Amino acid sequence: MRKYLLVLLSLFLVSTLSSCSKESVRTIKIYNCVDYIDEAVLDQFVEYYYETYGEVIDYVYDTYETNESMYNTIRTGKTDYDLCCPSDYMIQKMIREDRLEKFDFENYNLDNYFKNCSPYLLKLFEQNGWTEYAACYMWGTLGVIYNPSVLSEVSNTTDYELTSWNDFKKPEFKGLASIKDSVRDSYCVAQILINQDELSKVDNTKKEYNTLIQDVINRVSDEDILKASNELRSLKENIYGLEVDSGKGDIVTGKIAMNLAWSGDAVYSIDLAEDEDIELRYTVPTEGGNVWFDGWVMPKGADKQLAQEFINYLSNPEIAAQNMEEIGYTSSIAGEAIYNLIDEWYGRSSNELYVEELVDAINTLKEEIKEKELSGDYKTKQKEKDLDELLSLEEELTEAKLYLEEATYSMMDLTYFFEGTLSSEYISSDGAIYVEIDDSYIGRQFTTQYPDILTLNRCGVMQDFNEQNEAVLQMWINVKANKASLSLIIFLISFVVIVLLWVLYSKRSYFARIRRLNKK
Repeated sequence: MRKYLLVLLSLFLVSTLSSCSKESVRTIKIYNCVDYIDEAVLDQFVEYYYETYGEVIDYVYDTYETNESMYNTIRTGKTDYDLCCPSDYMIQKMIREDRLEKFDFENYNLDNYFKNCSPYLLKLFEQNGWTEYAACYMWGTLGVIYNPSVLSEVSNTTDYELTSWNDFKKPEFKGLASIKDSVRDSYCVAQILINQDELSKVDNTKKEYNTLIQDVINRVSDEDILKASNELRSLKENIYGLEVDSGKGDIVTGKIAMNLAWSGDAVYSIDLAEDEDIELRYTVPTEGGNVWFDGWVMPKGADKQLAQEFINYLSNPEIAAQNMEEIGYTSSIAGEAIYNLIDEWYGRSSNELYVEELVDAINTLKEEIKEKELSGDYKTKQKEKDLDELLSLEEELTEAKLYLEEATYSMMDLTYFFEGTLSSEYISSDGAIYVEIDDSYIGRQFTTQYPDILTLNRCGVMQDFNEQNEAVLQMWINVKANKASLSLIIFLISFVVIVLLWVLYSKRSYFARIRRLNKK
């Protein structure tokens, strides 16, 4: 009985101490979009923090589906997140509404971020007034992923190259495209289509074009919204449908041949299609598009020290590379680890590594077959299966070696992205930073993730629509619900009024004739 009481007492003390210990542990609370981080990084951060500061910390990690759902959660004031990761326009909205803490650069660390973040992105954040409130996380462009084989067949051309947003409206491509069920992205495309004539009068390689496209995609007067409504209705008549996430799979399965896509999703689709021996391409049409950003911000009341330490940790190029490999989107962080990752994915090294991996797989399988044969318990069917797999790998190796010999490469200039983040060995004699890329990835994965500076020149940053947010949103709701636009409503009312007046006039004329006849 005494032993039993001692055991109970011990359990009670352990439970009490654990509870007290948990309450005393500082916790960083992170709110992020779904599938937008390698969650192993969270545990690594806890370990790093203990090794660096000798303090045990914990984390809470929650996710959301859209910027709007995140915003609504933060707006309630019932949460106490230290970090969340909204997109560009939502960052602006939260700054405007005073929902964010400013970074404390004087007392807390963000050295890694400013040292390793791409100078191109740092400059854009500075130009937009976000630097005090947000640290760039991932970035990319809004463009079109398409299947050139299908479009070539339908249009009766050879190697079709999509160059314009007008392709979404071509009658021969009816039912082959989908656009985002996202008001801001679809609105961006609508404004570009509406203002094509104005855009065509400016050279899209000049700085003036960047200023113009920035203005065009952010036009939200009542007249602009009405025009966008009519344009989207017209566009809707020619497309397969609206989608949020299914488009990246639909283009692989063949449901569609064109998709309005974020660059990160486009890379996913291109990779997935390769497994099915389908070639997809991605482009930002000549009229332009949107360059987007997601950034870490601190809601009011955040633990600035922990929040900034986490951002700083993510800004280590090795951690950024790990993150990119897991989620597929493009990090804002530059540095040697990212440069080397690009080479491993898309450069000469990618082909050499593939050959090495095949050789290792063949040698491993040969060893397994040998061990099974020596065991004396090697079933005939299993052996046949293993030998077939070995033959397949050897054939693949032969093809890979041949490709390695015949592959062509281009030197792609990524100075704009890496400048100031690499040691001298990465810098060419002319002061530029080049990456040698397998040509098969140009127009596909590589340029989707790292567009050239001329492509970026024809991309604008989407702004918060301020007091017109509700009007744009209502317009989109009406477009999706097939509700008549204001111009259509006015036309219909006018038509009905004219018909009624005609009927009344006709009746009046009829009775007037009857009266005349009666008088006679």
